[in-house]
Amino acid sequence: MAGLMTALALRESGVFTTIDVFEQTRTPSTAGAGLNIPPNAARLARWLGVDLDGGDPKGPHGAVDGGRAAILSETRMVWEDGSITRKPLDHNTSAKDNAGFHHMHRLDLLMCLYKRVLEFAPETGVNCPIQVHMAKRLEAVSQDEESVTVTFSDGTTETGDLLIGADGVDSQVLEAVWPGVSTKRWTEVVVYRGLVPRDKVAAARKPDSSPLDYNPIETMSMDTRETPTAQHLTYWVRGGELLNVWLAYYEPNAEEFERRESDWFPADRDEMVGNMSKAFEGDPRHDDVVALTSLMENPTKWGSTTGTHSRTGRRVAWAWWVTPLTRCCRPSARVPRRPSRTPRHWASASSSTARTSTARCCTTSACATTARRASSSRRSSSSSTSSRRTHLSAG
Repeated sequence: MAGLMTALALRESGVFTTIDVFEQTRTPSTAGAGLNIPPNAARLARWLGVDLDGGDPKGPHGAVDGGRAAILSETRMVWEDGSITRKPLDHNTSAKDNAGFHHMHRLDLLMCLYKRVLEFAPETGVNCPIQVHMAKRLEAVSQDEESVTVTFSDGTTETGDLLIGADGVDSQVLEAVWPGVSTKRWTEVVVYRGLVPRDKVAAARKPDSSPLDYNPIETMSMDTRETPTAQHLTYWVRGGELLNVWLAYYEPNAEEFERRESDWFPADRDEMVGNMSKAFEGDPRHDDVVALTSLMENPTKWGSTTGTHSRTGRRVAWAWWVTPLTRCCRPSARVPRRPSRTPRHWASASSSTARTSTARCCTTSACATTARRASSSRRSSSSSTSSRRTHLSAG
């Protein structure tokens, strides 16, 4: 998702003549389940022409379509005594533009980004086309005062003005340019993620076959249940056709994450249900939690980590969680020429501001983007065209 958003933002800046996106996977794919795009991020998507709301919620999985977002009405906290605290979601906000909160399947967001990017494919004949390259896994990075060169696992290379690593907390770009600087740290919290089809939610029952006390089918809401060692959170995605289930569990002895074998694994269902049952043992909400947890399809287990957020250098910049769309957002305005903090207010930067740095850009997850720079204020006071490519790489 990151490379695609980056490509769209670079094109909008008006600084570049061509943009290339390098994705490490062979086909569009993403891990995880649901995410929330708040109003500020929805405004960015609207500005870039990304359709979060359109598309057929009952259409095929992985379709290049609109985002099929679910628009929720409220958040609900379900307390131990059975009471509920409700808070309506303010979709209009003080801006009065109805930008809204958009709850989406991660793959639906990825595919609506592809839909927008494909509108600028080279074969369309548009100015500043965007070309997407698949199966491009980063292997090495080299740079000097004038350019940066990346080498991919298939032996190909690309040279450009700027490289932006957008490949997550285990960034290969970061390791290649600043070896050993990552401060990724295991937080001793495990997260389970999965989805439940609407018909299964409607038919959900407690272990004794009685109806749930609070079934999500009854409302388009985000529901939360908490204990000192766990959190159970649900909300609708894909227009209300899928229920996203997110579970957090304090597990200091999760050795697979201590060893950093991976960021996530397929979850063991018995372990997942057992942990949530233990966390809510003796709690009146226990049976609802266990019932909804048991219905999760293809659940995954994630290690919650914290670490370095961003780093910049001569011709390379890297950022973790810099997508301007998700809840974990940290937009970036410009890329300094030497290590420094990354300004946060990217959305308000004008293209003239962008020209004062090497490139105007933002970063996201698992792709890489390149762009030919149309002009350079650093080399000449007059307008000139450069054939060099600017790379935004995410492994």
